[in-house]
Amino acid sequence: MGCGALAASGGHKYQRSVASSEGDDERLDICDWHKRRCSDAELVLAWSLREAYPIDASNSFERELSKHTSEEQSDDSPNMRSPVTRISWGTEVVIDYGPSRIFCEPCGEFIAGIESESPCPFYFCKSCRNHKRELLMCSTCYDDGVFATGPRVSAHGNAEVPCGTWTGSTWSSSSSSRSPAHFELRFRADNVLTGSCKGGGSIQGSFSKGANISTTTAKPWSRTYAYDVTWTETTPRGHVEVKAQVKGTGPSAQLEGTWNSFQFRIWQEAGGLKLKTDPGLFARLRGYR
Repeated sequence: MGCGALAASGGHKYQRSVASSEGDDERLDICDWHKRRCSDAELVLAWSLREAYPIDASNSFERELSKHTSEEQSDDSPNMRSPVTRISWGTEVVIDYGPSRIFCEPCGEFIAGIESESPCPFYFCKSCRNHKRELLMCSTCYDDGVFATGPRVSAHGNAEVPCGTWTGSTWSSSSSSRSPAHFELRFRADNVLTGSCKGGGSIQGSFSKGANISTTTAKPWSRTYAYDVTWTETTPRGHVEVKAQVKGTGPSAQLEGTWNSFQFRIWQEAGGLKLKTDPGLFARLRGYR
């Protein structure tokens, strides 16, 4: 994106641009300015437009109520028009309610509006706002690590199942060989599963409570859980349907199941997969001990 030299922040995976002079920054667009000046610490989670833009009665101004009559062409000369008449009815006080609709700055997708019925998590940057700029980011871009300066925990995250990187292997029923697998999975609080795979496919699915094996302990690092999972992975060549089960205790979880691949809606082959989380990583992100 042409933001200049980069300096590592939070490890080699997470980088932010080196801050430059104020004069240079004034010429940057919103995203580039945010990447140069801000970090994840400045991103604030909001669930509605009014939470991000509260009504402030002190933020008001006076507006004159007036009307201009339309110009009329003179019958005597086509190049002459009668004078414009201006009618005034005084002034009114107008409160700035902020935007009625907001969009994600990185991807351009609609986030929320005054008319939105259901809450939708998104982020705004308080540092950008303090500098008269508005950086808004949808939860999908946030979960995908857009402009990330460190590890993130999804706002949609389910209370039990870890979100993020799952690694393991897949195999075909017609072959005994296994292939390495790498998935980015987000188990959302509304039981929707989204994500992507290393080959570039997008994942959309759902999950629900499986066998009731939850323990009575309230400690998150020792709670045992099980979920039935289904998802469809869409690729340019076709799609793959997966049925699996997630079992785990705290941040340590495994996913095991079967898959069927289709090309132009025609079945091609079937197989299995087995994935697991990095317990150490999720323990650090979720604050487990």
